[in-house]
Amino acid sequence: METSLRHTSGRLQFLVGYTYSKAVDNASSWGPGGNASGGVEIINPVNPKLGKSLSAFDLTHNFVASFAYQLPFDKLLPANRATRGWTLTGITRFATGLPVFTTEQDDRSLLGTGGTGPTGSGVDAPNFTPGPLQIADPRKQNLAATPLQNPYFNISLFRQEPLGLLGTANRRFFHGPGINNWDLGILKDLKLTESKSRQFRAEFFSVFNHAQFSNPDGNFIDSAFGFVTSAGGERVGQVAVKFLLLKRAKPVGLVSEDIGQVAMKPRTSRTGRTFVRRQKNNGTATARDGSASRVAGFWWRPRVRSRRCFRNPGWPWKTACLQERRFRPHE
Repeated sequence: METSLRHTSGRLQFLVGYTYSKAVDNASSWGPGGNASGGVEIINPVNPKLGKSLSAFDLTHNFVASFAYQLPFDKLLPANRATRGWTLTGITRFATGLPVFTTEQDDRSLLGTGGTGPTGSGVDAPNFTPGPLQIADPRKQNLAATPLQNPYFNISLFRQEPLGLLGTANRRFFHGPGINNWDLGILKDLKLTESKSRQFRAEFFSVFNHAQFSNPDGNFIDSAFGFVTSAGGERVGQVAVKFLLLKRAKPVGLVSEDIGQVAMKPRTSRTGRTFVRRQKNNGTATARDGSASRVAGFWWRPRVRSRRCFRNPGWPWKTACLQERRFRPHE
């Protein structure tokens, strides 16, 4: 299920998206290697149904919001080049963590699957006793103690698989730590000319420096089984300057609204009458004196008279009015 909302109101505009999903398969990968973080997996050769589990890339909830707000400095203070053009923008994301990959890399099943396949990852898994997982905050872990204390999930529910048999634990059936990330940026646009501007940008990634924890170790034979031992990068800030050049069309005449084409530079025929030839001429021309003109071998006669006022793109502070007639050839 996916839904999104876009809204613009005055100085504020935002886009919000939410996705609820569930991905299930019998073998998938997330990143290289056949370790606890995932890898190209081997399908269970004894009990394929046991291999059916959450995909390595499954995200149950994924919420993303982006926004841009023009700061009202020009309303609170005198409006000038210093108070105009300030914008606060950002991206916020809240998402479920990736599934935890449980495995037991010791080949106690005697199937010999270890060292085979594209990554050498076997199909051995520990035994699992159903019970509450008791998901805990990774910040409460004590990795300096011996043994380690306060694991991310209840590791007492897992036991070593019996010799000659495969364990009963599913590959992936619960998720790791989620994502809580805020990126913010402050922009200042400084207009130099009509087509040139300079933009000053200050951007911060993970602006609140919220820890983005990695998944706990899911290999049963590791001493850190069930513990989160790494996290994502800390807050990063950067400052940049951009030079923006807006391409402006060369003014070639006045815009005629009744036919949606551009009037070209007036020309004078051999008879001295002035007419205007249009771009992509398809049998229509305009004569300023209201009489018929011969253009490209055709005789023209008036059909519609109209008066339009236009703003010249070359000189936006000037307005011109054009009284014209449209012509068609004699049939």
